[in-house]
Amino acid sequence: MQNFDYIFIGAGISTYGAVAALLDSNIDRKRVLVITGGSISRPELAMSRFAPSELEQKKSLEQFGLPAIRAFGDGGTSRLWHGGLFVPHPLDEIRSIDGQNLERATIPSALELTTLSPTLKRTKITQLLRAVRETYSLDIETRSHHHWRKLVVPRKPPLLRITDLENPDHAGTGPRITYDNAYALQISCEAHSFGRTEWTVQLVDERGFRSVSADQLFICSGCLTSLKLLAQLAKTQTAPFSDHLHVFAGTLHLPKVPRELHARLSTLKSVDGHSIRSVWKTTVFDRNGRIVDVALSFRRVADADFPRAGRRFGEMVGARATSIQSKVLLGLKNPLTAIEMLAFKNGFDLPFSNALIHATIAPRYSVGNLSGNELVFNPDRDELSRCAVKAVAAFAQAFSLGSHAIRTFPEPQIAGALISGAQFCASEDAPPELLELISSHNSSLTVCDTSSISFSSVHNQGLLTLLQSYSKSLIRVNPSASRPSLSTP
Repeated sequence: MQNFDYIFIGAGISTYGAVAALLDSNIDRKRVLVITGGSISRPELAMSRFAPSELEQKKSLEQFGLPAIRAFGDGGTSRLWHGGLFVPHPLDEIRSIDGQNLERATIPSALELTTLSPTLKRTKITQLLRAVRETYSLDIETRSHHHWRKLVVPRKPPLLRITDLENPDHAGTGPRITYDNAYALQISCEAHSFGRTEWTVQLVDERGFRSVSADQLFICSGCLTSLKLLAQLAKTQTAPFSDHLHVFAGTLHLPKVPRELHARLSTLKSVDGHSIRSVWKTTVFDRNGRIVDVALSFRRVADADFPRAGRRFGEMVGARATSIQSKVLLGLKNPLTAIEMLAFKNGFDLPFSNALIHATIAPRYSVGNLSGNELVFNPDRDELSRCAVKAVAAFAQAFSLGSHAIRTFPEPQIAGALISGAQFCASEDAPPELLELISSHNSSLTVCDTSSISFSSVHNQGLLTLLQSYSKSLIRVNPSASRPSLSTP
């Protein structure tokens, strides 16, 4: 069994931030393993939820409306949503699993920390982080008193390859990083003398099963996979999670919209050319009195009656979105949709008279559960569609929009089109032993993704996990450093 000083599990934006912190810590000759996951061709090794076969992808498509729900490999799930990042807002609560309220001071300080990272400065993501920080600073006078939020969408979303973080000019110095294209199936720990803990990770790849060990373990593999590993370790059979769900909920007829609102709906540009879009956010209550955050964004379209958010488009987006064939097929199926998607991604407004109202629905309670080897996703679609309708009604009331200017889709249509956003958080409904493990201050275990966050309002998890993983890992790898941490309000 191979032994390492540090093991990082994951290949997405969380691991990206964690490895960047490792490289910024100036530690020398440490043995580091990054378990990145990858494709498995032997079906007998693909029975695990962590090794998705085509059959597993098909099941996931039927259940969630998106293929495999997560994108495996470079960039992780963050590459599903055009790389767009919400600008931090003090009214949007972000609560860790142990009840800490991560807001106001912590996110901006962590954002400042990442933009100063020597390692991240060499990568393309630093331009996007700088645009978020600049937009945050420019909007500081008004953002604490209104419903509007800002979303920064990059001109070209950076593909976050962890191997790109290493600096070829410093080869032979710093930590010795090994990348293993395998899946983590299970983790276990064993206490040794003098307070030392040894972590063992069971892996599987095309060569078969094997194990590796380390003194420090960083779990950065996304909420669902991390929860699965942690639930096994905690010996519990249940791990609830929440999600940000997506749907088109109605349309705006722009010629009938007030001029001041028109200005809000226009796309702006940042210094680096990224597009800045306005999002209107409100909070509603479902019939059980539970809090649901809803964010409304707007996309100009030629045909306002075309149902773009149906499940039938699931195979064309998500994990397979990087396939050129999938993009061509989507474009051939509906050319106007392809044109509108290109306009959104490239930051310009088409001269159309209608805008689709896109709702991001973020319930502050669990909508699914990991139970043993079963992943159950069971949101109350009817109730969440009512929440979307309530949000559109609140928006209409706020701007005195009548039926000539705004139209809400029928609730059954919204409920049928609602899909997972692949933006998962854990839940405070989890068993105590799992909550204790996730919020553990064990110096040898660090959880760096949304399995340690119970809800995040409408805030995007991509930015959160990057800030969290960088801040936590920098302190954990280099305890003597006095730096702000997202985990400490």
